[in-house]
Amino acid sequence: MMETNHEKLSANTVGFCLLPSEIIQNILLHLALPDIICLKSVSRFVAGVISDQDFERAYNSQSRSSAWLFVYKKRWNRDAILHGFNDHSGRWFNFRVDGLLKPVICPGDHIYFLTASSNVFLFVSNTRRELLALDLGTKAVKTIPPSPLGPRGTSSWRRSGMKLVATGSGHFQFLFVDLVHSSPVLFVYSSENGHLAVCRSEGRPC
Repeated sequence: MMETNHEKLSANTVGFCLLPSEIIQNILLHLALPDIICLKSVSRFVAGVISDQDFERAYNSQSRSSAWLFVYKKRWNRDAILHGFNDHSGRWFNFRVDGLLKPVICPGDHIYFLTASSNVFLFVSNTRRELLALDLGTKAVKTIPPSPLGPRGTSSWRRSGMKLVATGSGHFQFLFVDLVHSSPVLFVYSSENGHLAVCRSEGRPC
């Protein structure tokens, strides 16, 4: 009797999970982030390998040499899709972000994409003029505390020097520079403690 596609898939899943964890980690390290996120649903064992801090550190370290190009498309009154091209895999990926952002946005919000690092994506709400950070790995979304410079829309953020840095274990730092009284000031937000620090141009530590 011939095997069904479901039986073949189940057999392949079991066979994959029987591999040593070191080999599974090595296989996963060669995949793009969207593929890894999909594999978390294969089994608890694979999800555990992906969630392991050693694997996360290794993947984040490797991903620094991998480049992404993103194109954000918001369909009027329908949905929002982030298209991403990864040079490591040579493929395009689609990210449906409207449902993930839904817990923190209001009807009629105009959301725009700013920047990304590893599995963290930064958006700005032009309606409320505030920043939203989305973690694709955990599907958690949070609002970043308001800038000391006041509410800002997309065009204001894009005029400033800014950098998003994933620091592992679902945390990140968001750094941006702007002129305050004609002097450059560095602002650093850490998701780990939710604190927004200010570093003056004189070089004093945050």
